[in-house]
Amino acid sequence: VIRTDLGAAMITIATVSPSVPVDFVPAFQKLYIFDGTNPIIETNAVTSTTLGGSAPADAKYGEFAYERMWTANIAAESTSRVRVSSYGSVSYYTVPADVAQQPDAPNLFDFQRDDGESINCFRFTPWGIVIGKRSSMHAIKGFNNATFRKVLISATVGCADDKLMTMHEGELWWLALDGFYSWAGAGPPVWRSRDIDSVVKDIRQTASNADFFAIDSQSDFNEGVLTASGTLAAMNTAITLGAVQPSTWGVVHTSSG
Repeated sequence: VIRTDLGAAMITIATVSPSVPVDFVPAFQKLYIFDGTNPIIETNAVTSTTLGGSAPADAKYGEFAYERMWTANIAAESTSRVRVSSYGSVSYYTVPADVAQQPDAPNLFDFQRDDGESINCFRFTPWGIVIGKRSSMHAIKGFNNATFRKVLISATVGCADDKLMTMHEGELWWLALDGFYSWAGAGPPVWRSRDIDSVVKDIRQTASNADFFAIDSQSDFNEGVLTASGTLAAMNTAITLGAVQPSTWGVVHTSSG
């Protein structure tokens, strides 16, 4: 993670996994970094440290709302879980036995834990915290343990990517498996991409080609070895496009008579 003011030299303030998305949450004049594999990183733009206390060890998403830190998709516990810190804290998450009688205490919420899906999207909105899974949308409304309540937004419309969820003209917009939807805080989600549904389907069909196969070398070509293609496939450095590669083969006749 790099800090820069576009004038001085860039400064490295934290190191994260290069293979997973990273989520950034500003809170209490500091920046908190989530990558879903390592403990939450706390930085003041000069130095960084691992967030201590009882903070989740590997939360994938974070939001700051109502003077609390909210974390979601916690692999060590459940990828369907949301944990919220105590009021005024970012590092204390131990839920008391009488949590309903302590408005400012930490809390946790599970969303369809046994449906086989993980939380993909997580966003603070004017109507509360919105949680998206592949096939369903949920929300936590309220501002403390005396008022928090879980709300099912949709049991059929889900969210595909946290980075493609944003507020726009007073509504929450996001990408689902079958197009773009919006929600205004009440009622069912609205299918916004209906008019371009044919284009969305074309894009999805194009993306489905990721399971085709590629040949990575001349020897693989000769031996019939195929490698799955896709964004993570090895780049071919042995075969030049348009080049003719020489090859030989022979046949031995073994029949008699």
